[in-house]
Amino acid sequence: MNATHQDKPLIIFVTGISGAGLKTGINALEDSGVYCIDNLPLEMIQPTLELIEKETIVLEGGVAFGIHVRTAEDIPAFLQLHSQLSAKYRLDILFLTAEDSVLELRYSANRRRHYFLQEGRRLQEAFNFEKSLKASLEEKADIVIDTSQLSPHQLTRMIEHRYKDDVVQRNLYVMLTSFGFKYGQCRPADSLFDVRFLKNPYFVPDLKDKTGLTQEVQDYVLMDENAEHLLQKLIDWHRWILPQYLNEGKHYFRVGIGCTGGRHRSVSIVEELYRALNTEPMEHIVVSKNHRDIKIQG
Repeated sequence: MNATHQDKPLIIFVTGISGAGLKTGINALEDSGVYCIDNLPLEMIQPTLELIEKETIVLEGGVAFGIHVRTAEDIPAFLQLHSQLSAKYRLDILFLTAEDSVLELRYSANRRRHYFLQEGRRLQEAFNFEKSLKASLEEKADIVIDTSQLSPHQLTRMIEHRYKDDVVQRNLYVMLTSFGFKYGQCRPADSLFDVRFLKNPYFVPDLKDKTGLTQEVQDYVLMDENAEHLLQKLIDWHRWILPQYLNEGKHYFRVGIGCTGGRHRSVSIVEELYRALNTEPMEHIVVSKNHRDIKIQG
């Protein structure tokens, strides 16, 4: 969002129709580094902001409040609060809505009770009442998103794009783990690669007691032509697939690379893959490494 008065802290009010994705909206902002508070009484918002102002690093990242309107009196109270805060902050009202047929399906699936569903009232009547109650709030909104045809991931991407110039962008954290199959599978793992087909330094007397962290073992492993081919394919594959998972909304991606004992070949490949992926870093992708079984003596 290219808002004016960029020197003012950003305050986002996430509100809308029950079942339209308010929780998803709050989670999307929180994952982007925004400090989020959900369902705080309106009269507590201004005092809360005064407390937050003492933590400037929190305020710099933006603050979002989930606003749940329950009564007709909440509307003028919120609009008054909005007016009071507008001189000091950049305010943005994000209003989420959806078609009645979609809302009905969602309530049927999650088995939650609609707040405005009273005894003797049909669910459709509850939808009508809530939308009528919040009509003026929707008109006041800076952006209205109809989530009827959106998956949670799609809604998250839209919200991230809306505030991409104001908040910290979400990262994908990648962990490369070497391990030994003889000590069990690498769990959890999103992808798994078996490198036991490479020449094994374990059978070289001078290398047996060393690990893939040493240059000698790495040189031996990478002298294998198959290792070069494998490593290049792993580099190319992860440079392509990791941005796809970032765009899909994943926060963590775990790669397991295994050999027999987890001390030589898998360690060497992880070290080389880690080095390659960090030599030319991918935007918003943070790659770390871990050697699960390297201290176990075979």
